[in-house]
Amino acid sequence: MPPSKPKKPIYKRVWFWIVIAVVILGIFAALGGGSKGGDEQKSGSDKAASAPATSQAKEADKSAGKPAEKPAAKTTDEDKVKGDLALLKGWKLKKDEFSAHVTGYVRNNSDESINNYIQIEFNAYDASGSNTDTCLANTNTIDAHGKWKFDAICSQNPSEIKTV
Repeated sequence: MPPSKPKKPIYKRVWFWIVIAVVILGIFAALGGGSKGGDEQKSGSDKAASAPATSQAKEADKSAGKPAEKPAAKTTDEDKVKGDLALLKGWKLKKDEFSAHVTGYVRNNSDESINNYIQIEFNAYDASGSNTDTCLANTNTIDAHGKWKFDAICSQNPSEIKTV
């Protein structure tokens, strides 16, 4: 009986690399959500996408240095309402020697859960009022009438951040 050839290692086989390529493409397709445009309006449970949360936070950034506005004919604990999402009052900047972050809650006011990428942004300012950083947090879902407890992390040196 002639000696048999040693088996090739698995990483040298063609089928192995084909499987790897298919898995990677599947991961990218799942992360991309299959949408063809980032600004398209979603329907159904995806109707409140990242745009309302992002613009809502930017509106809150603009009003951060001003006295709080009272909603007309509405007594709620909401700072800003955009679409089905509401940034609740009480969010705050927390700093320690290593990091700075903004914490608070966003409420989903709709009867449907939001199952899409949601991002909130806060602009961070130094003592002179210059924009030094953007603090970000994101999630993929908020239940119907549920709250998202966010923790927006700032990448800048915390000693340089004075306000958001």
